[in-house]
Amino acid sequence: DDDNNNNNKASTTKVEVFGSLATSLFLPSSDIDIVITTTTNKDDDEESSKKPSQESDLQRLANALREDWLPELSYLEVIENTRVPLVKFTH
Repeated sequence: DDDNNNNNKASTTKVEVFGSLATSLFLPSSDIDIVITTTTNKDDDEESSKKPSQESDLQRLANALREDWLPELSYLEVIENTRVPLVKFTH
């Protein structure tokens, strides 16, 4: 867990591994399944709703991955309009 406090705005981010890696049933070629949960306080939600062009958390993650791993990334896709939005990538 990572608790940040910036100008009295608190947010929490939690990263959890699930799937074959979590159960130790993975192979060398297996993917890694993680879930990232973020929560913000009410003031953050109200303020972010005033900025319609603000990029989503998934877009921010994808941009960070591109920035940090650009030479090593062979594939990256953001899929937001699904029941479970996700970022798929190959590193």
